[in-house]
Amino acid sequence: MGAQRTGRNLACLVGVLFAAAGCSVLPAPVVVGPAAVSTAEAPGSSALSSAVSEQWATGLGLDGVHVPADLEPDWIEVASHGNGFAYINVSEGNRRLNASFADQAAEARAAGLLVGGWHVARPDQSSGKTQGRLFASSGGGWKPDGRTLPGIVEFGGGEARDCSGLEPAAMITWVSEFAAEYRRFSGRVPVLATSASWWATCVGSDERLSDLNLALRAEPGEPAESPTVPALPTGWTQPTLWLQEKADGACGVTFFGTTEDLDRWAVSAQR
Repeated sequence: MGAQRTGRNLACLVGVLFAAAGCSVLPAPVVVGPAAVSTAEAPGSSALSSAVSEQWATGLGLDGVHVPADLEPDWIEVASHGNGFAYINVSEGNRRLNASFADQAAEARAAGLLVGGWHVARPDQSSGKTQGRLFASSGGGWKPDGRTLPGIVEFGGGEARDCSGLEPAAMITWVSEFAAEYRRFSGRVPVLATSASWWATCVGSDERLSDLNLALRAEPGEPAESPTVPALPTGWTQPTLWLQEKADGACGVTFFGTTEDLDRWAVSAQR
């Protein structure tokens, strides 16, 4: 799968592939509100082992990449650099960005990588339900095939770096509706990508969404390839993924756990 190494030395795609794109490119009734994303009915408490909590604070984990829409890297080369998985941009707001996602995902899997989709949230454009459905139906949905990772929905990225005019209560509802609709289509809730500062500003101290897996973004102004894992948003005790820009502009993703953890996480519908 992927090589284990420190976050400082993430093995990503060759930087030239990202030079132009940059790192931050970018049907049952649905219950509205935080209760919609509860995982209480799922068996067990977590698909991840204690290795996650042991590794995340040090930056140790499995390497992966975040690939902008319509980029066509050499996936064999990506895998040869020690990467075990890839997240590929699918959509942003109301737009499907990546008509080549299915082909990209197939080629990445053929090279031995696990693959997940990526959506940039735009609460200013439409409801969470609408965007959750678009993302899941455009290729970003999860499947229990052991080769597909749960999709990531990014907040504070792309062109939506503020709160989109929403108060915290409205933002919580938006996120909950997105997660519920994504789960309705794919059988699993998405991963939230955000930073502690954005979450504090746009959601506040409410902890009702912290049962979702977290992909921790770097804080604005943080140096590329910082060896320090950023502060966590309120409610989370550890992240599942760490998103980090490299000095050459490439996008590194660290999964905090072992290869066995990643394989279990890929097939577990509980989170």
